Amino acid sequence: MRRTNQVPRFIHNFHTILYDKADNFSSHKTENIMFSPRKLGARGETLKQISTILNNKNDVNHRDISDYTEIINHLFLDEQTRQYEINGTFIDELKDQYNCDIELIDFQQQAVVLEKVNLLIQGQTGNGFPKKYLPLNTTMLFINYVYFKAMWLFQFEKHDTSNNHEFYTDQDDIISNYTLMFVRRPFRYSDLTSELGAQIVHLPLINDYESSIKFVFTIVLPNRNVKLIDVLTKIMNRRQQRLLSFNSAPHHYKQIDLYLPKLSIKSFFDLKSYLIELGMKDAFDSNQADFSVITLRSGRQLFLENVVHTTMLNVNEVGIEEASLAFNTGPLPMCDMNPDVEFKCDRPFFFMINEIKTDAILFMGKYSLP
Repeated sequence: MRRTNQVPRFIHNFHTILYDKADNFSSHKTENIMFSPRKLGARGETLKQISTILNNKNDVNHRDISDYTEIINHLFLDEQTRQYEINGTFIDELKDQYNCDIELIDFQQQAVVLEKVNLLIQGQTGNGFPKKYLPLNTTMLFINYVYFKAMWLFQFEKHDTSNNHEFYTDQDDIISNYTLMFVRRPFRYSDLTSELGAQIVHLPLINDYESSIKFVFTIVLPNRNVKLIDVLTKIMNRRQQRLLSFNSAPHHYKQIDLYLPKLSIKSFFDLKSYLIELGMKDAFDSNQADFSVITLRSGRQLFLENVVHTTMLNVNEVGIEEASLAFNTGPLPMCDMNPDVEFKCDRPFFFMINEIKTDAILFMGKYSLP
């Protein structure tokens, strides 16, 4: 199993548009969802359409992200692909540039294929691969998996976690015995009542190897009596997106009493119709798709059947996924010991994980129900 640290950055516009559509195709509006917005053998108009959506001109800093992530690329290739005369240069490029493992498999043996695929992804995402996305005429199945692990700069003490809270849904229901973690620390904070009807806090993240802060977990918490959907609608306005930035938004350090739930969110998305709506049409059209980089014969024989996306997020007192070390972080902004703000996530909220240097979004999601 090979790993690579190359993670193309998607432009913010793609994140917000696609997230809006992902939200719409959730089974219902109260579902917690998680999305990890992340060109393969295409040419001509097919390549142009893919590149327009998956803009990777401004990459996440590879050196910074490599300490936080594991990225696995795996290509399942049908044993009968001799009929397509697969381009050896294409295979070599996958291996050399993407550290991609190549595995021959008989796609007619669906049970065997599903077992192999699920062995690769289920332990990482907690989600299985649905059989309906594996038609018998499948020639290739490409899997890209990103695993992100980080610790809170300010960890939550387990003895401060309690289940005597209430959660207030956007459907005006109240859920009792709601568990929240707690920490009182100086965080970068902004009151955006006039702009979004919400408040924002940035939780700095570190890794096992060094204490420098390169990523942040950003929480957008609607004000009381403001629904999350109304805040998200405003965020979809590109002019408002700068308000979420750790770098450009008008944030100040405040002493915060922060209450945050433990999170365990799994999501599975069928992206085909939404990518088509965003302009990536030819890749899914058997008459128009041009993947001639892949095959030495006519590339018109190959097209995308689907694009699916699965994610899993775990958040606890230590951080994003499990970690074990703490660090002396050096000087921090001075704040009064008495809290300036209570930031209590006892209602639906939106969250992101960003790289500070580039503002690139690695993950984004919403929490609607415990």
